[in-house]
Amino acid sequence: MAPSTDRSTQNVADILGTIAASTESLAKQTPGAREKVLALSHQLTSALETPSETIQRMGWAEPARFAATQLAVDLKIFEKLEQAQNAPL
Repeated sequence: MAPSTDRSTQNVADILGTIAASTESLAKQTPGAREKVLALSHQLTSALETPSETIQRMGWAEPARFAATQLAVDLKIFEKLEQAQNAPL
């Protein structure tokens, strides 16, 4: 995998900055603060993971998601969505 670009490095820095800025709300137990930081942590993971790490995580730590994805591939759902474009299914 190629080294991270300036854009992805900036994205990681932005996410970390937002998490750091949210710590006060989290400490005060402001409604929604925990959920916001949790969502940001998922964004951070996505920004840092390589594609192979994502596949490994999905296969080992999230078997239900992996099974659903495999089923969608087997049923060619992604191909049907691409063919349908904006048409209702």
